[in-house]
Amino acid sequence: MCEKILVIIPAFNEEDSIGKVLRDIPKDLISEVVVVNNNSTDETEKIATDLGATVLREEKKGYG
Repeated sequence: MCEKILVIIPAFNEEDSIGKVLRDIPKDLISEVVVVNNNSTDETEKIATDLGATVLREEKKGYG
């Protein structure tokens, strides 16, 4: 039996890349993907949600 992992991705204005990142994660290896949206002003959160990720909002601007 293979253990599955939780993937956590910090994101700040990543609308150009978050879709590719999420699509490229091997689905058979993960239990959940969490995107921590660091107060993005673009479509990062919508794209991540549409692709099935759990999105947490961090109100501090920028990474971290």
